[in-house]
Amino acid sequence: MEPMYSPTDRVNVMREDVAVKSNEREALLKNAPDTEGGLIKVPAIMDDESEDGE
Repeated sequence: MEPMYSPTDRVNVMREDVAVKSNEREALLKNAPDTEGGLIKVPAIMDDESEDGE
């Protein structure tokens, strides 16, 4: 008996990753949790305080 490399006989079929230029900005923004002024709004990860409290 041959050694197994996978518990199933299924094979992944991958499509080629091809970039497509699109003007579907509104569709993209509809999927974003928060938008402002036509941009995707994300939470801030930096603040104005330095590490030593100055």
